[in-house]
Amino acid sequence: MRKIIPLLLSVALLPCCSGDYRAEVSTNAVAAVVKTDTPAVNIDTIDVLCASEWKFEDPHADLTKKQVLDLYNQDLKPRAHELRKSSFSADTAFYLALKQLWPAWYGTSWDFNGYTHKPRDGQIACGYFVSTTLRDAGMILNRYDLAKLYSHAICTNICGEVQEYYILEDVVSYIRSRPKDIYIVGLDSHVGFLIKENEEVFFVHSNYLGASTVTKELAMQSEALNGSDVYVLGSILSNSDILSKWRGAQEIKISKD
Repeated sequence: MRKIIPLLLSVALLPCCSGDYRAEVSTNAVAAVVKTDTPAVNIDTIDVLCASEWKFEDPHADLTKKQVLDLYNQDLKPRAHELRKSSFSADTAFYLALKQLWPAWYGTSWDFNGYTHKPRDGQIACGYFVSTTLRDAGMILNRYDLAKLYSHAICTNICGEVQEYYILEDVVSYIRSRPKDIYIVGLDSHVGFLIKENEEVFFVHSNYLGASTVTKELAMQSEALNGSDVYVLGSILSNSDILSKWRGAQEIKISKD
């Protein structure tokens, strides 16, 4: 793996394109100290996959738009908030809370100016997909303020460790070498999530290419990732301050610097 180059905050990227898991939960008050363990290896529920055999599937393809919206509002978002109060460590809880929201958004149309808050109803830009799902996972933040930032500023507002890469293979190799995590990745003019699942790395984003919808792709096969000259990578789960605010239902103020 080539040498990692630390993020230079002076780097100016183009604006981004916006500008059944049930947890055992506790209703007791959350402890003041936020426990993190960097998600345990067994939190995924399927075996290690073979990248050549993986293909995108929409688990809600048989539902109507209204049924997906009802599922999202009545089941998935409440489940995310239950996980926030659960006995899981904060990083494991947030990993599960956020990733279980994404499939409801699959197929939602991308538009540069899109900002819908309803999955599969309306259009959503890449930055708004990131900010809206973070909010719906329980982060108390202004999704408009976050989505309008340059992609590197989205990373620095939400993530702990932030690094800059110039070769996609280096990004994927680094993530594969690390414990399970969710990353925000800022590209030349795009932003989305990278996640390690079952020893493979996936890109979940509101895709402005191809069918122009929210989708999940193998990172190495993503046209958007392969077309970028820079990758600003930030780990969400390494930011103990953000996780503490999420767990304590505290406001996350967005810095516009």
